[in-house]
Amino acid sequence: MNNHIKKIVLIFSDYLSILISTYLTASLIENIVISKIYNVFLFYSFICLLIIFPIFYLLGNYSYINKFFNIRNVFRILLGIVISFIFISCLNLIINFYEVKVYFRDTYLFSSKFTIINIFLSGFLIINSRFILSLYSKFQNGVHKNFFENKKKIYIYGAGNLGIYISENIDLFMEGYKVVNFIDDDFYKRGRTINNVPIISFSEFKKTDQSGTSNEVIFAIKNIDSLRKKEIIQYFNKKNIKLIQGTDFLNLKTNDISKIKKEISKLNNLNLNLKSEIEIKKWINKKVILVTGCGGSIGKELCFQILKYKAKYLICLDNDEHRISIFNHEINNFEKKPPKRRIFSKIIDLKDYLQLEKVISKYKPDIIFHAAASKHVDLIEKNPEFGVKNNLVSTYNILELSKKYKIKNFIFISTDKAVNPKNYLGLSKASCEVMVKIYGNFLKNYKYCSVRFGNVLGSSGSLVEIITNQIRNGNPVTITHPKATRYFMSIGDAIKLTLRSSTILKNNQIAILDMGHPVNIAKFIKQIINNYGYLDNFNQKIKINYIGLRKGEKLHEELYYKDYSKKIENEKMYLENKPTKKSFKDISQILNIIENKEIFKNNSMRKILSNFIK
Repeated sequence: MNNHIKKIVLIFSDYLSILISTYLTASLIENIVISKIYNVFLFYSFICLLIIFPIFYLLGNYSYINKFFNIRNVFRILLGIVISFIFISCLNLIINFYEVKVYFRDTYLFSSKFTIINIFLSGFLIINSRFILSLYSKFQNGVHKNFFENKKKIYIYGAGNLGIYISENIDLFMEGYKVVNFIDDDFYKRGRTINNVPIISFSEFKKTDQSGTSNEVIFAIKNIDSLRKKEIIQYFNKKNIKLIQGTDFLNLKTNDISKIKKEISKLNNLNLNLKSEIEIKKWINKKVILVTGCGGSIGKELCFQILKYKAKYLICLDNDEHRISIFNHEINNFEKKPPKRRIFSKIIDLKDYLQLEKVISKYKPDIIFHAAASKHVDLIEKNPEFGVKNNLVSTYNILELSKKYKIKNFIFISTDKAVNPKNYLGLSKASCEVMVKIYGNFLKNYKYCSVRFGNVLGSSGSLVEIITNQIRNGNPVTITHPKATRYFMSIGDAIKLTLRSSTILKNNQIAILDMGHPVNIAKFIKQIINNYGYLDNFNQKIKINYIGLRKGEKLHEELYYKDYSKKIENEKMYLENKPTKKSFKDISQILNIIENKEIFKNNSMRKILSNFIK
């Protein structure tokens, strides 16, 4: 039975349930004679079409597949009925107010008593009809083969939301299994039942499982003390009980989220030629290279690729202890057996000039990649003083020290939001680009440049990460606008092109990565959801909610200024030569201004930054 026929069956079933409920209620309360029943059917047919069916449709009561009918569906049906009868009660008030004669004998059809009884009776009939249809669907899909057979016993460790979700959909995840108990050590949960499944403690489970009849347990606790989890796992391993991770069912439910990233990566396939690879290696090989923001996605990928091209030393800077700890672990695994120590990780605040000077004066890098930045549009819009100061002061410090210690190669990692910027992130990044140009104008024989690109796959906090997390959790996908477009490229390709552009760039230039055509986010996500059949927590197709453009967001991002840019032949990049008339004096002025907290309380700072980047 296809989905269209199922929807028709559901609508017809609901229609009959409501008519039967109305007839029974009217017969009991209003004593309607059989000759009047035609009027009841006629009027309620109109009500169903006008009120009840649209509300059921909006709540998704005709979207889910019958065999997945569960307690959540029951609540949605009851909600739909209550909302419908609230509207009907309002209609009753209108009828009474205008004295419209829709009645049987001497009483109105829509009395309060009639409405209340009809709500409960309609709900009872609709839920029962849905339950019968769900049983039929299960039998139709082959469940009848083992319906009367002894199902395998399985326990769920954790009686929280995840455990309940798995128990309600166990036939979807593991056909032929029956949940016999929840295991949970929460004192207030023990001894209770959820969906007729008793909750027992872990110690009670040990006693009941002495025969070894249960050999599978689903572990459905997301947050648990690591030592307690280790103890539980050791027990199950010792007893040869298979432990299944409940979070795997979330991945199963969404049909492997990684497919989204694979789909987007198809939009931009990058294959650097052998000559380009050789030139990158020649530029990186045996150089001392410093990377800021190594704990972030961009900085981390830079470090991995720089090591691949055999840098002599790699100095990695970040101000986040947690991120740099993870980075150290990953980079050490990447190195495997390094011939000698060549990676130096430092926790450092780039706004601290003296602290940064100690590092640069000690290692005297040949090349600096400045990837550290505050980069989340919404957070910087709410905290402009922090975001602007962090981006500008950090960039100024590292530029000034690069000049002082005669570092000949400086590459600033920028963003497409720096082109005709509307938000503080774009304005601060564009200001940093101007600062790099000012230093490049002064250091004629050096290479002080910027590389600009859009969204990258795998970047923390990026649009793709947000969307995939929403789908993974079964939530609606939130998109700003149905016509919004963005540029995409895999993080590996973006960094490889960044290194390639660094070999081509000359002083004071900006390289813009060719990210192909901008992608309509809404159309692409709809395509992904349709192709892979992603379902939400109610087993219906994931919805897209349009939340509107937030402050500072643009409908379409831009990569470059067309009047100052040109495509490089046989390369996936553009070069931009937009000049600036600003000087060191202008930098000093802007740095002094951002120290004034009052300037951020209105739009004055936006105007000042806009003037600086002109």
